[in-house]
Amino acid sequence: MLALKPGVPLRYSASTRSDGQRSDDSEFLPSSPNADVDFVDSISAASSGSTRSAATTSVGAFSSASRPSSPIDECDLGGLHLVGGNLFTRGGLMKRLPQQNESFDDIVNATGVPFVFRPQALEQFTHVITCGSPLLLRRPIGWGIDLFTSMLSAAFDCDFDEESDPFTTLLRNLSAPLPHLHNFIILELDFRRVYSESDLRTKLTRFVVAHCRAVLRRYEISREFTPFGPENNAGEAIYAFTSLLKYARPTRPLLLIIKNFDSLVFSTDGCQVLNEFLRDLEYQCVDRTLGGVLLTSTENDGSLTPPKDRRGPPPYPLDLRSTWELTRHPAFQSVVGFTEQDIEDLDNAFKWKGSSGLLRVLDMVRAEMSKIVTFADEDWEDHRLPPVGPDGQPCSFLRPKEILDLDWDLCSEEVYPANLVMMMLEKKYGFPRRNPLYD
Repeated sequence: MLALKPGVPLRYSASTRSDGQRSDDSEFLPSSPNADVDFVDSISAASSGSTRSAATTSVGAFSSASRPSSPIDECDLGGLHLVGGNLFTRGGLMKRLPQQNESFDDIVNATGVPFVFRPQALEQFTHVITCGSPLLLRRPIGWGIDLFTSMLSAAFDCDFDEESDPFTTLLRNLSAPLPHLHNFIILELDFRRVYSESDLRTKLTRFVVAHCRAVLRRYEISREFTPFGPENNAGEAIYAFTSLLKYARPTRPLLLIIKNFDSLVFSTDGCQVLNEFLRDLEYQCVDRTLGGVLLTSTENDGSLTPPKDRRGPPPYPLDLRSTWELTRHPAFQSVVGFTEQDIEDLDNAFKWKGSSGLLRVLDMVRAEMSKIVTFADEDWEDHRLPPVGPDGQPCSFLRPKEILDLDWDLCSEEVYPANLVMMMLEKKYGFPRRNPLYD
């Protein structure tokens, strides 16, 4: 088994990151690698919120000789420590909770920052990521979907250091290797950063092209990318980019990840522009031009509401035919959020700090939630249809692939929102609140 070397970044060197983001359309690129990670979601399904010690001194200020030791048995796994259950940290002792803009890469490389990693959640996505349909997952804000997405991006990215790959440690107990791990070139977009009162099509295309060019630099592909076709067609730009990659990296398919994908609906002509773009992606995905597509969102188009409680039509119409809606699929119930065991493990990991509170964090969380949120719909059905082709007609010969090897019970536990769990940890152990706007 490969050991994870302490202090070695997961995927990117600083020079690769910064150079990879320079573009002729630099206004459409983040100013820092993690600029697109949402605050609430950064305290997400894989970890927890921000803290200092109950005194004015930071926990990290303790020397190794004087600091308390954790009461939990630790298993040292090449720099990463299994603290208990699915709870990991680098260095063993929990020193702090994640900062607001930390992604999975940042957290897994930081010393003393806890994160929960459930291999079952990643395993579910390895079975469906190349199914030939775009995947759509929604969770409410505060549950941790952005951080979970950054974990998937790291797991599927072919740009990684084999000697310091955390997934070697995190997946050590699986009986067989997961398919598609570190197999893709990743194009990650956040449509929350695209807004326009006029000519949204052109702005979206420039946004997509700028990120495609940044990807070429990050993966050190010495090719110029000039989209062919209409200048204001983002779908054509994606097709042109995948065509370039097939010549430059024929063994590495493109995985397109779009966070906050339906944020475009709040722009002028947003629904029309988004539906045109999604129609192109569906065709390219089923046609196997794209290796895979993952769409995520914290918006409630109605699917986050239990079917029995829905009133009226969706707030905005999305014309999705072959996209696979996973939001209420029972097999993806607990991929985002904290299970009861996760909360217990986090509580036990911080007991070394001492607390005047007698209640368990899990009991505090339960007291704050009047009703357990269950995303799984036991009556869920696959309603995918063949995509619409370039001629505007359904392509009956491109029928979506049926998924047969998905375990519906693998991720079926009840989960709690990450933000609430962090609030209760802060309350019990005296950590100051970082951002009262999300109370």
